[in-house]
Amino acid sequence: MMETTKDIDNNNNNKTLMATCQVRPNRHIALLNQQDVNGKIELKQISTNPIPIINMIIKLDGFKVGCDANQNISNCLTKTLNNTDNNQSDDDDDEHVAFGMHIHEGSDLSYDCQSVGNHYNPFNMSHGGPNDTIRHLGDLGNIYADQQGSVYMDQLKFFDLSLDPNHQHYIVNRTIVIHNGRDDYGKNSNPASKTTGNSGVRIACCLITLMEQQQQQTNTTVTTTINPLLSNNNESIIATTITENP
Repeated sequence: MMETTKDIDNNNNNKTLMATCQVRPNRHIALLNQQDVNGKIELKQISTNPIPIINMIIKLDGFKVGCDANQNISNCLTKTLNNTDNNQSDDDDDEHVAFGMHIHEGSDLSYDCQSVGNHYNPFNMSHGGPNDTIRHLGDLGNIYADQQGSVYMDQLKFFDLSLDPNHQHYIVNRTIVIHNGRDDYGKNSNPASKTTGNSGVRIACCLITLMEQQQQQTNTTVTTTINPLLSNNNESIIATTITENP
């Protein structure tokens, strides 16, 4: 589930939309393909920017990174990984274990990641990379796991998507899905490349759910007083006062 809060800075009227997405493994696929992926994806957007920009931090564990029967052959790992990759390159890189990640159009998790529909693609484009002109809006590219099966990436920026409910490309109530193979960004000639990037099986996902909580700059103090002698039935009477601090 993705929980979202809105912070308001009274000094400059900038509104910051923040979200966390709790990733869970897909259990509605063959056991051979399952991976125990878990963790969270954090998103942040300054809603007053003229062009929406979502900054994303990914912290996940549980990926299978070895060359085995469950793993896409392009994901075999031989070296230490560098997870500061900016997610834009479509070149082969033996130093990374790549897993495709996309926003899908649906929100039905009754069959985990299997029931969330196709990639979010309001313009009916072919699949591509996150920097391509021709792409699905939900094409987020690849994320990269280290030799322990963990992902930490903190330099990701995505344009044209928004956490603001007034924006036409509002992504709340859609699903982020992670696949078991590298996304080829639509560069291969087979039909699947133009629709899914040959990313493979859906191994983990989370639902984007808006839980808007406006936080004011004004601080408050809550004081609770217990008066045991004021009650006729030996129960304490609790008085609570809320004081605004200057």
